[in-house]
Amino acid sequence: MKKYIAILSCCVLLSGCAGVQLLTHAVKVLIPGGGADDSAGRYKVGNPYVINGIRYYPEEDWNYDERGIASWYGGGDDDFHGKKTANGEIYNTRDLTAAHKTLPMPSFVKVTNLENGRRVILRINDRGPYVRGRIIDVSQKAAELLGFDDKGTTKIRVQILGKESKKIANAAKRGKDISSIKFPKDIKDLNELAFVPERQVSPVPVNPSSIYVQAGSFSVRKNAEKMKVSLSALGNVEIEKVIVNGLQFHRVQLGPISTIFEADVLLEELADKGIKNPRITVK
Repeated sequence: MKKYIAILSCCVLLSGCAGVQLLTHAVKVLIPGGGADDSAGRYKVGNPYVINGIRYYPEEDWNYDERGIASWYGGGDDDFHGKKTANGEIYNTRDLTAAHKTLPMPSFVKVTNLENGRRVILRINDRGPYVRGRIIDVSQKAAELLGFDDKGTTKIRVQILGKESKKIANAAKRGKDISSIKFPKDIKDLNELAFVPERQVSPVPVNPSSIYVQAGSFSVRKNAEKMKVSLSALGNVEIEKVIVNGLQFHRVQLGPISTIFEADVLLEELADKGIKNPRITVK
């Protein structure tokens, strides 16, 4: 599997967005539950799993809020359309859905395009994306509403809708078949009235954002300083102090970086240097 993914990774560097979609789809059908689940449309969190040497821990995170890079899958000659997602739903490129590595399926997330201010509410029903540097993979219809279907990727913010997502989880835990549950009425109206392009509704204002590549995170600042020195030849390196669950960490980040493409190239450089799991961040 590692050899297969390595070959596809080369395709990503050579063919840009098309390669990214190819790798995403190839991995989807290889992971446990990626199209082989018989519980059609049922609630699913799943067990920890490993893709390309990285371990993911699915969980119910009702406070999830992350900025990063989104991609989209589906459309054209895509062969995933009409097949089962990781929780057993049938994937449709025209539905407002998305794939995420760890969030419960289904759950609802608000996705904001940080480049144009467009927002849309999506239902998580699949696992992915596994291309380095992406945090969510949205359907083609969602990409159109968010305004980035023509270029393949964009800077986004993803926020889980805890109240609505908990409601689905609780229904499923009581044994209710949730395969027919879509969007709560207020969310459906929000999507239909606010984000259909022909309505020409003004997008929400967004502050300018910048792309960084995070090389590491350390509890001891001295270790962060050592990494900063070792990476100085690659460009501007900053150390950001953050508090996570009451604990202090020092994040080593390179940037700001002008484009997503440049960030992707830098990710590969860091991986070649043996740095484990570098990631793109937006702030």
